[in-house]
Amino acid sequence: MQTKAGKFSFEVPEGHPQQGNKVEKGFEYQEVESDEEAVKILAERKWPLAKLVNDKLRTSSRANAYQNALLPYKRTDVSPEDAKRAIVRNLIGLGMSEADAIAQADLAVSKVG
Repeated sequence: MQTKAGKFSFEVPEGHPQQGNKVEKGFEYQEVESDEEAVKILAERKWPLAKLVNDKLRTSSRANAYQNALLPYKRTDVSPEDAKRAIVRNLIGLGMSEADAIAQADLAVSKVG
C-alpha cells in the first residue's frame, strides 16, 4: 500500500472575516497496489463489495446525467461566422444548393445570435 497526497480548495463562506478568500489544504490517503491488498482491506473493514460497486455505479451515472443535463446550457467557443461556414458546408454536402444553404445558415445564426 502507498501513501499519497492530494489537495483541495474552497472559498471561505460569507460571514467570516476572511470571506471570499481561497484556501488550499492538503491531505494524505492510502492507495492499494493490487487486488489482493484491496480484498484484504475489504475484509478488515467489513465493507461489502456489492455496496461499493453499486455506490460507484450510482455516482458515475449521476455524474453522466449531470453533465448531459448541463450540455444544452453551455456556451460554445465557436464563433457565429465559423458556425455559419460549417452549416453551409454540411448542407451543401447533403445536396442543398449553395444559395439555399447560405439562406438556411443565415436564418439559423440569426435566431441564436
